[in-house]
Amino acid sequence: MGAGMSIAGDARVSHQSFGNPFRGMLVGLVLFPLALALTGFNEGDYVTRQEVLAKAREAAHPHDCLDTLAGQSAQTLLFLQGCDLNGLPQWDAGPGSGFDLDNVTGAWMRTKVEMYQWHEVEHSVSHKDGLDGKTTVTWYTHERRWSTMNEASPAHCDQPSANAACRVKGCDPGSGYTYPDSASPRPKRGACNPTALPSRPAHGTRYAQQGSVLLGATAQVNSEQMKSLTSSKLVVPTNVASDPKGSVPLPLTKLSPMNTWWNESAQFLLTQPHEGPRVGDVRVSFDVSSATSATALAAVDKRGLMVPWTSGAKARVSGSSTQVDELMEGDVSLESFFDTLDARVTATVWTMRIFCLLLFLISPYLVLQPIALAPERVPCVGQMIADQVCCGICLASLAIGLSWFLLVTGLCWIWFRPFVGVPLVATALLLVGGLVSHQRKQRGSTRARQKGMY
Repeated sequence: MGAGMSIAGDARVSHQSFGNPFRGMLVGLVLFPLALALTGFNEGDYVTRQEVLAKAREAAHPHDCLDTLAGQSAQTLLFLQGCDLNGLPQWDAGPGSGFDLDNVTGAWMRTKVEMYQWHEVEHSVSHKDGLDGKTTVTWYTHERRWSTMNEASPAHCDQPSANAACRVKGCDPGSGYTYPDSASPRPKRGACNPTALPSRPAHGTRYAQQGSVLLGATAQVNSEQMKSLTSSKLVVPTNVASDPKGSVPLPLTKLSPMNTWWNESAQFLLTQPHEGPRVGDVRVSFDVSSATSATALAAVDKRGLMVPWTSGAKARVSGSSTQVDELMEGDVSLESFFDTLDARVTATVWTMRIFCLLLFLISPYLVLQPIALAPERVPCVGQMIADQVCCGICLASLAIGLSWFLLVTGLCWIWFRPFVGVPLVATALLLVGGLVSHQRKQRGSTRARQKGMY
């Protein structure tokens, strides 16, 4: 701890001894096989999904939106482009809510309920010490924010810094000061959250019943496809006021037009007064799917329900899907549809590759970390030596992790696609060999020149 720093309030001081990094070493030993497994699955899944899309391109059969699906085989991959969504259900605000919605239709209805609550934030600062480890000072601050979850009340003091006095204690129900008003920046006593959010209206998304929404004349949209309809529009209840009706008593167990008002600038139903939100105030919004047409690529069953089409491709790894059941909003051409699917597959595989690379880099660093702490036992120059060793470990971890990542990825491609993987790895080895040979020649030339000088 720095000179002159003192600890006040509820700040916590902990010491990490020399033995702790060995626990990190065990974590590193676990992360390495995890990185191997994830890399293998990611590359195998990528190859599988490419083969599935290739077969789907060949098998896709355009189908007119107005034609019936009678006689279609479940083995036929249908492409329905830009068909109208028919049979969209009409929604209300939920049972017993009391909010009136005027002719609201869509594939789904979303209700978002948020409460203004206390949130405890943990802060910490660490530094190495002379005890073969490091010391960590932890303290907490209290903030107020909107949340869709019922958050636990703060349990620690509110401190602006580690050495500051405690401004506010954690939640103290016995203080009788549960819901501080917004006029005071900090309550004088406990910071407590309500025990639950209002029960009505319920937070969440409601979807139309599977098969009730039609794409075109007879194709029935399934539940998974409805989740692809992401565009939405805001819905405003018709029986709410545009100004608050006095100060709503807290806590709230149920929302209704009598204790809420519509704020046009915030685009929310609110329970708060004009002065600002209080802990325990609630805000609500209603959204409905705005999609009116869509494009689908799937098979259909005997009832006309769209179902996943089985491609017949071989799954290269366990858990990789070989089926196609896709839906996109609007009028999308066949070529654009597959371009979008290809882009999704590429984005997924590269995201996982980056994640696996990080695991390969972190694993050797954690395993080698105890080596950096050993020199700290040396008097006077121990810390300086440890810092140098730590830099060396970082460079070694980078080299080891990157090498393993490239090696494992290359071996995966050799296993899954030998005609691609073998030339790829052979080319990489030739490049590495060429670089090594070039460096040796340069060293030999340098030595020859040095000998000629003498």
